[in-house]
Amino acid sequence: GVEIWFYLIWPFVILAVKDVRKTLPLTLIGIVVLFSLLRLLPGTFFQTFRLGCMAIGGLGAWLVFVDHPILKPLFSKSFQILLLVEVAFCVAAPVNFGFFDHEMYSLLLICVILNVAANPRSIVSLSHPGFEALGKISYGMYVFNCIGMTLAMRIISTLDWRSLGFVQQNILIYVSCFAVVIALSFVSYVLIERPFLSLKMRRAMPLSPAT
Repeated sequence: GVEIWFYLIWPFVILAVKDVRKTLPLTLIGIVVLFSLLRLLPGTFFQTFRLGCMAIGGLGAWLVFVDHPILKPLFSKSFQILLLVEVAFCVAAPVNFGFFDHEMYSLLLICVILNVAANPRSIVSLSHPGFEALGKISYGMYVFNCIGMTLAMRIISTLDWRSLGFVQQNILIYVSCFAVVIALSFVSYVLIERPFLSLKMRRAMPLSPAT
């Protein structure tokens, strides 16, 4: 997936950037433009390589990191309402922005993400103990998604599930898949991720936004 390439390229981008406040946003904009132009090359994987979309997400993170003044209008209640209406319309219609379709949706959705994640006055709140618990194991859910679903389906296949009705079958499948994926992710978090996170907290030096 494109995220694997992003993880491969991103450290080199950070190493190459000397001034996070000034150089990084220009670098990210350059990545968006570059990979948009590379999509013009016929018969290449660049036509489905959406690294520019992830760079737009990086721009959003940079805005929060430097506490950019543009966040003030983006966090206003009127803008949030207009944004949610526009996103709902674009998805329901659906609206196609042509060559820049993915980039336009990335811009809209990063504004939604910024408000939900960083705006204390967001009109949409996902703050809930259940969501916070799932957030801690979300990387494991991403990694073990396919493995968990395959394991769950193998377990279900040992049961007489085909005798159930259509609705009951789907409830059994979805509940089982979610349960197995969450269980695997929790084990991964406790045995693998949490020890590494503790090591990171002990070894990593704090980086202030002013640096």
